Amino acid sequence: MRQRRCASGAPEGFPSEWLFAALASFRSRRPDVHVEVTCGISTMLARQVRERSLDLMVGTVCDAGSDTETLWMEPLVWAFSEKSLLDPEGPIPLAFLSEPCPFREAALASLAGHGPANWQIVLTAQGSSALTAAAATGLAITVLTPSGMPPGLKAIPAGSFLPVLPPARFVIQRGGSGTAPEALSALANEVREACFRWRGSRAGAAGV
Repeated sequence: MRQRRCASGAPEGFPSEWLFAALASFRSRRPDVHVEVTCGISTMLARQVRERSLDLMVGTVCDAGSDTETLWMEPLVWAFSEKSLLDPEGPIPLAFLSEPCPFREAALASLAGHGPANWQIVLTAQGSSALTAAAATGLAITVLTPSGMPPGLKAIPAGSFLPVLPPARFVIQRGGSGTAPEALSALANEVREACFRWRGSRAGAAGV
């Protein structure tokens, strides 16, 4: 059987268990479609969709465009160690992914409009695991969503020394590459339904 290729993308820090389960389910039901996944920064993946080197991207943005479908929204929060204290006299230490990163851009824009700068970037990383490790050890504050915050971290309320952040959108973005439209639509439907089931299970657990 000749397979049609569907190139997909997802960021490393994405809540990916449900997404990978959806891709596995799709692969078992559609052996005629070869799904290949690239992990990276959402901004770069979205650019690859626009350039038609990816067929579909599931990721995070802060400003959704007309070519994206919003799956859900969450607030962005400043995240830091539950056990460490910040030096009230020193600059606020920050950790971000390397550019271009929507969370980094949103945080820096918010800081720029918050008043005189009293912060410094102490870590720039290529993957989200370095950010969470830096925050967990008290090295730096980073920016996460509640669904992406691991144990050992806490959200720092926006207030006098940290500004309010914009919400993050979790989106599907589809391209117009050579992949058969029917196969791409079927994959998008699989991802969407798996996302809604995952969101429903989290809401149900929170209500127990």
